[in-house]
Amino acid sequence: MKSKFLFVLLLSALISSCSDKVTNNPESTKTDPIKSVIDKIGDSLTTKLKIVGHEDIDANVPGAVIAVWSDELNFSYIKSFGTSDIITKEPMKANNLFRIGSITKTFVITVFLQLVDEKKVSLDDKLSKFYPDFPRAGEVTLRQLCNMTSGIFNFWETQNFAVWINEHPLNSVTPWEAISWAKDVPFYFNPGTDFHYSNTNTYLLGLIIETLTGNKIEVEVKNRLIDKLHLTSTFFPTTLSFPSGLSYTKGYEVDGNVKGPRDATEFLDLSLAWAAGAMISNIYDLKIWIQACAGGTLLSSITQTERMKLVPFVAANMNYGLGIMEYKGFYGHGGDVFGYHTFIIHSPERKTTIAVMLNSTSNQIKAIQDIIDCYLSL
Repeated sequence: MKSKFLFVLLLSALISSCSDKVTNNPESTKTDPIKSVIDKIGDSLTTKLKIVGHEDIDANVPGAVIAVWSDELNFSYIKSFGTSDIITKEPMKANNLFRIGSITKTFVITVFLQLVDEKKVSLDDKLSKFYPDFPRAGEVTLRQLCNMTSGIFNFWETQNFAVWINEHPLNSVTPWEAISWAKDVPFYFNPGTDFHYSNTNTYLLGLIIETLTGNKIEVEVKNRLIDKLHLTSTFFPTTLSFPSGLSYTKGYEVDGNVKGPRDATEFLDLSLAWAAGAMISNIYDLKIWIQACAGGTLLSSITQTERMKLVPFVAANMNYGLGIMEYKGFYGHGGDVFGYHTFIIHSPERKTTIAVMLNSTSNQIKAIQDIIDCYLSL
């Protein structure tokens, strides 16, 4: 899921390197540069963000939570910035719930891969096994749905989707209605020959999971993953409301047509995100989740190896496996949905996890990459 505008940080350089080592300060430690990078990113996102072509508009992210946990360095640093609610000025809290957007894909595809382990389906099965009437279904494998190489058009990029969110974003659609918007649009490329990120892929996988299990996808995610890992602050909701009794951050949109952020907390009916991006969590649960997901404890070693076979995700300067992104040995996923941007990533080799969570639709993949680059330079 994508942000609609190009955001820039009006600094001479955000975090191009770990240049803040204080070699003459006896109180400095090896991890000080990481703290400095996180502080600069958080402060810059919440005070110096602008939109290209609309520099007169305050495009700051209202709030952020950024964290690093490293067993390798025996170090952790979790810091909150800004506010979770621009009306009440409630400070951002590290344990606040966020909509996590496409991080949902890591859960859904993990469930699918568990069904592979259970021999209920194969990665090499063709889409035609389940949906023979889908265009070119005999050419598309389920592996290609998982790693975004199917070529199937992304329904979020269709004119039907644009009209829907402009005219009646709170109206619901069925998964098949959403898929139908992309179904008859020509493929981006021949299946298996290239990469294009497409929410339609994950909707199809969600429907296949429901066919194989006889359960709703949210039930399978909860029973197999959320409950197993005791993720008490993680939910696959079917309504827009956040769970009662738990603190959450409001989400905001900034664009060139509005002088200031617009509340998008309940802007889009969850049927338009569903298996591709409907879930809610907080930074602490996501740490537990990504360590299990990237560490392979939820799948057989054979299936985990298949998951980690990567293809280039050039637009993001990353690689992509089966529902998982990779950058320099760190594995995880980002999530953008109206009002929120989140990213969680983990290196099993270095036993290190990094997270960035924003309450604004401001795609900041580079922020987490800069933290990783700083970490690797130590």
